[in-house]
Amino acid sequence: MIVLPLILMMQGAMVQPGANPRPLTESELPIPRARKEKTVTQSVQARPVATIEDALSALCMDKVRSDPAGAAADAAALIAGNSRPEVQRPAKLCLGMAQAAQLQWEAAEQTFTGLALEVPVEIGGETAVAYRAMAGTAAIAGGFPERAMPLLDQAVAGGANVAPAQLGEIQIDRARALVALGDLAKARTALNEARRLAPDDADGWLLSATLYRRARDLTAAQADIEKAAALSATDPAIGLEAGVIAMLGGREAAARKSWDSVIALAPASNEARIAKGYLEQISPTAAATAPAQAPGKP
Repeated sequence: MIVLPLILMMQGAMVQPGANPRPLTESELPIPRARKEKTVTQSVQARPVATIEDALSALCMDKVRSDPAGAAADAAALIAGNSRPEVQRPAKLCLGMAQAAQLQWEAAEQTFTGLALEVPVEIGGETAVAYRAMAGTAAIAGGFPERAMPLLDQAVAGGANVAPAQLGEIQIDRARALVALGDLAKARTALNEARRLAPDDADGWLLSATLYRRARDLTAAQADIEKAAALSATDPAIGLEAGVIAMLGGREAAARKSWDSVIALAPASNEARIAKGYLEQISPTAAATAPAQAPGKP
């Protein structure tokens, strides 16, 4: 059963904290999004269903998106009603995915950590790495980076036969946890490794640009945000960060252009809300004609 790519789907449910709503102050590193979700879904659906585990995993991916509470209930019923290992493990995986989709991060962390304990990293290969990576991701989202680090370190240590791009995703999560723990030097090392392993992953470049910007190395930040934009030109988080970097560098016109593009591309997004706040701070009339935030959005 191939489960490591499912971490990308889980990350799609995570809250994107965005930047601090003041152009000249620092922001946290954003959480990566599941930009590859469509590709991952297609690849799983295209695989022959060879085992019960494969079938349950594929069904889970579909139901978690449309009805995560129902998926959690189904998974819990399977766990309680069928002791066969080939049912227990994918049912627990489904439960963790459904918990994550409902932002129940501590519950998801516990579920994935339990799975990790069932599969030693020394013999579990890709599956063992996946469970630890997903548990670590949930721990970060739940606000417990100190619990995430051992899990993510174990995932890296067991990843000799895991695809480089997948290890790059784990290194990005390690960087996020290290930033939250205040160890920016180790976070930089993790991001450098992430960019080496996954040079086509825009999130790695975005996070690297954010970290350079926070260190006031605007030259390096600009170079990395340009690479991120080249890989994912319509990502509102990249446009938002590009504007912050431009503003800190004294390029107000470029900052306005970046933030205007965020509002135009994703008017109902949290990034658009923050971009409008930035524009209002530098010119209260600049955002007056910007599209209104969708009702009920934060």
